[in-house]
Amino acid sequence: MTHEFRHTKIDLMTVFDLKMDLTRKARICARGDQTDSPLSITYASVVTRERIRLGFLLAALNGLKV
Repeated sequence: MTHEFRHTKIDLMTVFDLKMDLTRKARICARGDQTDSPLSITYASVVTRERIRLGFLLAALNGLKV
């Protein structure tokens, strides 16, 4: 049985992050802008801190438990 593998060389980048509680985080990410788009486009949204606070505010104004 023969397998044919298709690969593309892409650059990696290191991302450093400092959290609000002063903890640090580092990760290695593949540069997604250097690869072909998948046939089915996917999107993962990220919730911002402001949206979370707005949700808590709306819940408090409406008397909802969170």
